[in-house]
Amino acid sequence: MDLLTSQEDLQTTFQPIIPIRGCMTPYRHWEEEEEEEDGYFYHGCYADIQVPSVKQRMYFPRTIADRKIPQNEVLLNDNKTLFLTLLKTPRSLDGIDIPQSDFYVTICYHGIERSSGLVLKCIQIYIHPTGQSYTVMIDHTCLLKNLKTLQFTQFGRLLKDPDIKRICWNPRYIQSAVEHQLGFSLGKCIDLSVMFPTFTLSQSIHLYLSQWQDKNQFDYLETLMHQKDVLCSCWSCPFLPLDVQRYCAVEAWAAYSLYRICFVALQ
Repeated sequence: MDLLTSQEDLQTTFQPIIPIRGCMTPYRHWEEEEEEEDGYFYHGCYADIQVPSVKQRMYFPRTIADRKIPQNEVLLNDNKTLFLTLLKTPRSLDGIDIPQSDFYVTICYHGIERSSGLVLKCIQIYIHPTGQSYTVMIDHTCLLKNLKTLQFTQFGRLLKDPDIKRICWNPRYIQSAVEHQLGFSLGKCIDLSVMFPTFTLSQSIHLYLSQWQDKNQFDYLETLMHQKDVLCSCWSCPFLPLDVQRYCAVEAWAAYSLYRICFVALQ
């Protein structure tokens, strides 16, 4: 069975890369606060990456009360848009917009391996069909002082609520880290890795989404990530490079598309 041709809303031909547009919308209602560094040195990320010909557009709030989280956009094919939001303070975890009706949450993650196990540095949350994509900086948002209350935030609800439909690549791999760093257990997820037990998420995307409508854009951003061979500490920086945010967001969108093609098409 040709899984690609059975999915109506995913095109089966390569499309030109649509320029990525960055913009900023006003802030949501809380004050930004700087968190102290925890003294760790982090690896496995890419900094100082630049995307050519990126047009920036900025919207300024009319009043101080209109402040909201800064937001960027990634333009996809088929008139779709990913709305990127970086969450890097504890208060920002309640700034996630959760839809009232039927929706899916796709979870991706990034971290480092230590002798004691995985240490999470970033959790990416893509919400379908709204197109909202949240990059959560774990070291800046999930602190000891708010560890007991994390599960009651909008972020905690998305990861824990049993009524929310979640998609994740090998959620068992991060379960222990979630419990240790976030203070609660990750809720039930649709495990994408069950379908591809011998592949990584990236390998599965390249193999099964070879004609996916946004494959060119994913390849472009992934190439930017791999161009940096030197280990750096971007996950601990106050401002995550925008290109890293874009890659994390498009990767989560790819994971959801993988679910649509390889799971839904088989039903």
